[in-house]
Amino acid sequence: MSPGLAHHFGSTFKTGNINAKMGFTVDNFHEKPFLDVVESVKELVEEAEKF
Repeated sequence: MSPGLAHHFGSTFKTGNINAKMGFTVDNFHEKPFLDVVESVKELVEEAEKF
C-alpha cells in the first residue's frame, strides 16, 4: 500500500489497495483491511485534534 500524505502527519495511514499492483481484488473487502483502515483513521484523527 502507498503512504499517501499521512506520513507528513506522523501517521501510518495507508491508502490504495491491499494488492501492490493496485488492481481490483476482492481481498480489499475482508475484515482485516477494513480494520486496518479504521485504525489508520483513528491515528489521523488523533493527530488532527492537536491542531
